Amino acid sequence: MGNVVFQYFRFVLSLISQESLAMLSRYSIRSKRVAVISLLLLVFGGPGMLAISNMRLIQGGVADFQSRWLPAVRLLGNLRAYTIRYGRVVRDHILESDSAKKASAEKLLADLTRDIEREGAAYEAAALL
Repeated sequence: MGNVVFQYFRFVLSLISQESLAMLSRYSIRSKRVAVISLLLLVFGGPGMLAISNMRLIQGGVADFQSRWLPAVRLLGNLRAYTIRYGRVVRDHILESDSAKKASAEKLLADLTRDIEREGAAYEAAALL
C-alpha cells in the first residue's frame, strides 16, 4: 500500500514542472497556508451551499404538502368515518323494532347525511386548490 502511494506522489511531482515549483517558492509559508485553507473552504463550502439551497426546495415541497394535501387527507378520513357510521346506523335502523328508536336512527341518519355532504363539499374545495 505504501509503495503505491509513493508511486502516486512521484507521478504527481513529475507532472509539476520546475518552473511552477519556483513560482511557489516565491510565496511565504503563511500565504501558502492561507491559499490552501481558502481553497478548502471553497471546495467544501460550495457543496454545503448547494445542499442548503436543496433543503430550501425540499422545505417548500413540505410546506405545500402540509398546507394542501394533509387537510385533504384529513377530510377523506372524516368522510370515511361518517360513511362507516352511516352504514352502522342504517343496519341498526333496519333491525330495530321500536318506533322511538327508529325515529332516533332516522334523525341520526339525517345528521350524518348533512355531515357527509358538508365534508364532501369541503374535500372538493380542498382538492381543487
